[in-house]
Amino acid sequence: YFTPEYAMESGKQYYLNVAANYPIYSSWSLIGSLGYNKLENKDNFIKAYGFGEKDNYIDYKIGLKTQIVGLEAELSWLDTNIKRGPDSVKQTLYFSLGKSF
Repeated sequence: YFTPEYAMESGKQYYLNVAANYPIYSSWSLIGSLGYNKLENKDNFIKAYGFGEKDNYIDYKIGLKTQIVGLEAELSWLDTNIKRGPDSVKQTLYFSLGKSF
């Protein structure tokens, strides 16, 4: 997506994401995504996020998804290529349960 004015009046922001879902067994699927986020320049990146060494980053996710008693369960590993920053941009294990109505 594109926005002409990102958070904290940091200018243009572009985000591209590619995701895949591959069935592996019964109701189990292997899932993954790769994203690229870019702001106008490094100064605007710092303005939006409060840290930064460049104007872009890559994020990625790999995991498993299944249905359990009518709920959708996901267990995934998420990370970015950001080397220095707050804990919110560091690698993490993610688990969720959801229900669609």
